[in-house]
Amino acid sequence: MTADIYCSIPWRCDCRDPINRCEAGWHKTTYWVCDDGYSCDDYSDGNHEDCDEEDIPSVEEQAQAWREYAEDCARTGRDPLGEYIHAKHKVSREAEWQALFQLSIVGVVLLGVRRRGRGPWLHPCNAPYEVRSYLDVGFKTARGKVDAQIGRRHCVFRCTRGEQPLPTMARLRKLVEDDPEVSVQRTTNCLQIKFKFRCTETRDRSRKAYAKDVKREARKAISA
Repeated sequence: MTADIYCSIPWRCDCRDPINRCEAGWHKTTYWVCDDGYSCDDYSDGNHEDCDEEDIPSVEEQAQAWREYAEDCARTGRDPLGEYIHAKHKVSREAEWQALFQLSIVGVVLLGVRRRGRGPWLHPCNAPYEVRSYLDVGFKTARGKVDAQIGRRHCVFRCTRGEQPLPTMARLRKLVEDDPEVSVQRTTNCLQIKFKFRCTETRDRSRKAYAKDVKREARKAISA
């Protein structure tokens, strides 16, 4: 059976139950045209029920509902249905970072990182996820396994099965030196390697900035 979206319409949720209160305040019903008729998905969550053609809202009703939704978004700065794709919760930017690794008996340990090679060094657990992912590091658990969980153990460069720390350091050094986008720096310790690299990181925008974008997009929708 094939099905295509016929139309969708927002509706305001008036649930005021203090226990099961709806935080969104709005939901979206999607109407589908199928091989054997029409179906209705009240919450656009994949739970369809059959409906008749006369149950589908008219073009005027759809326009009015979407206008009411836009007016609410323009007033509150909230977009619970995620309709305004140009209003971003997060923003990405490319930044230069500096990393310092050191060879030890537990592996090749990431001692710290810092943005743009200036300021105080950050503990690896305080570095953005994208930086740790780029450096391919994990945190040692009590049993010595490397996983993605942040703990109080050493943050180490991931090794292959059975690989000892010295070969791991040699592999990391080769990866760094062979990458034209990475700049290797001098260190006073032969057991260390320090380098600069560029990484795209994502950060949360302020609620005020996001709400401003939602209001702008909603006003555009109203005037369209």
